[in-house]
Amino acid sequence: MDARRGSIIKAVALLSLLAAPVACASTSEGEEGNTVVVVRNDLVPSESLSIYALSDVGSRRLVGFVDPRETATLRFNAVATGRYRFVAEATSGAEIVSNPITFTPGATIHWDVHANIATVTESG
Repeated sequence: MDARRGSIIKAVALLSLLAAPVACASTSEGEEGNTVVVVRNDLVPSESLSIYALSDVGSRRLVGFVDPRETATLRFNAVATGRYRFVAEATSGAEIVSNPITFTPGATIHWDVHANIATVTESG
């Protein structure tokens, strides 16, 4: 009976470890350290976009994808305050690079790709 109880406790502990990353991945807008990027894909002609964050130090990270004629809310962990540009890479291979913006982790960025204007709303 004790061996069975020990196996159950181990199984529950393992399941809780496996579930932890999933719980952390689903964060809400405005949560500290979790930067929100709202991307409006209104390009003509319509194309799907891959969105990247490009830091001043040159690191480029995939943030997410936006379907044609859609507005997507994407999240990424901006670990430090800094100056960034966002890059929209179209399925055709064309790239659109946003204006440079400075923000702190937890900010919300709105980017209208067609007009190519990115603006920041700081959390707080």
